[in-house]
Amino acid sequence: MINFLKLLFLATGYLFIPSIVSSSVVYSDLNIRAASPEIIFQASVEALKQSEIEKAAYLFYAARLRAFCDQQLFPPKAEGGDSPFVLFGALSQVIGEDINPKITNDPQGYKRVVDLITVLNPVPEIGYKPSWEYKSINNVEEGKRLCLSSKKEFIQLYQRQSKLLLNKEYFSIFNRIKEYNLSSSDNRANSDELSIKKDILKLKEIELKKFGDSFLWDLVYANE
Repeated sequence: MINFLKLLFLATGYLFIPSIVSSSVVYSDLNIRAASPEIIFQASVEALKQSEIEKAAYLFYAARLRAFCDQQLFPPKAEGGDSPFVLFGALSQVIGEDINPKITNDPQGYKRVVDLITVLNPVPEIGYKPSWEYKSINNVEEGKRLCLSSKKEFIQLYQRQSKLLLNKEYFSIFNRIKEYNLSSSDNRANSDELSIKKDILKLKEIELKKFGDSFLWDLVYANE
């Protein structure tokens, strides 16, 4: 199944699974712990098509967590470009470029998504089998520990960004930088670049004041 999906992804830029497309169950009733990551990514795309941004973001972040957990618990036999995790990495980048700018336009919606991800258990349920051939691992408990440790790091990042977006000054500056970086280079004036650099310094100032350190959350918006 993975090789077929990879071909479709390369051809269309999005994962496409004919058997589940247009089914409301895909994103409204999906069992995150029982579904394979490619199904969750697809559900995220379907929710996005229906303009359900919060649901799309939740499923997207859940898919990223589940992909990491599956990699620890079900390492694929296929290596290199044949590994399903190459596909998952590409999906994360492509879908994220659509979802992240949309969900960060709504600080309250973003917070609701983060709250849902915070209580999500990303460890697959008993009996789950991925869609790829995998190697057995010697220490299942260690795999689960790595899975939950990764989730903790994700949550810390998401919660931090949520608090920043709820800061009105930060949110306003953040949006200016986002719009600049997502705009065509032909539409950028030299004066805009100087203004954006000042904006970045101001964001760093706010982050330092709030957290004692500073980093810009997403490479899509970073401008250094």
